[in-house]
Amino acid sequence: MIDLSTRLLYYKRPDIQKAIVACAKDKEVSVKFGDKGFGKRPDILKYPNEVLEMAMQGATSFHCSEELWSNVMSINPELKRGELDVLRKGWDLVLDIDCSELEISMIAADLLVKALRHHGITRVSCKFSGNHGFHLAVPFEAFPETVEGVETRTLFPEGPRKIAGFLGHMIKDHLRKALLTQYSVSELVKISEKKKEQVIIGGELDPFTVVDIDTILIASRHLYRMPYSFNEKSGLVSVPIHPDKVLQFNRAIATPKNVKVSKFVFLDRENVVRGEAAKLIREALDFHLEEEEVEELGSKKIEFEEIQEKVPVEL
Repeated sequence: MIDLSTRLLYYKRPDIQKAIVACAKDKEVSVKFGDKGFGKRPDILKYPNEVLEMAMQGATSFHCSEELWSNVMSINPELKRGELDVLRKGWDLVLDIDCSELEISMIAADLLVKALRHHGITRVSCKFSGNHGFHLAVPFEAFPETVEGVETRTLFPEGPRKIAGFLGHMIKDHLRKALLTQYSVSELVKISEKKKEQVIIGGELDPFTVVDIDTILIASRHLYRMPYSFNEKSGLVSVPIHPDKVLQFNRAIATPKNVKVSKFVFLDRENVVRGEAAKLIREALDFHLEEEEVEELGSKKIEFEEIQEKVPVEL
């Protein structure tokens, strides 16, 4: 746990307060109070001085939603899917990459950045989670307003979940090769904290038994740690970094005394090209549609009826 003096000295910084509040616009925010858990929900963060006020009340970290809301304070647990869809203005794609071995998280994050770049996305954000992993993100503004006639803002959580699965499939072989180049199978089994038969499947290493692209994070009203917020377990800060330089990351920059507000804004919404992520979401939805069709066909015995009469010309 971060000691009180370190926490207050850090959250007292105007540049840190401003950076945290900038990420809270249109987001549901919740504050964690160490071992006591989270504060009230829903909540918002509007003014920089609120960051220090909450820290003085015992706040250790700040968390926000992937979803963007028209009226955060109207959200409640009783709302049904349709009612949430009305309130939801959009959603950011946020991928949580995590492994007990930071170097493996770095490899996976780097491959995912390359996969996003391959799809023509310029506004990729990356930040250290504060412990063993990274968060990668693409702002909602990069997605088209509609996909196949459906408003993109309503495609939550299934849209980003399918994107995460598609990207995982895309990098799987590359990730396997990269891990086996740097680690032995026995080392990877030990890192995974699983049995060998759970890691080696069908004679091949399943890299996602070692490093996780968390799709549980992609759920309605689920929160993630905000940039420049402490991680209680490590005492380090969740700092934004250059997405193309993940492999050069050094944890030393995440110690409170070394933290500087980066020019690499997490979820930078300025100068985003609307629709530059259209190819990504369409391919991800098509990919999952194909998988579901194959699975359905594989699970059923298909029978054909014999045609008993002449088919009309108009058919």
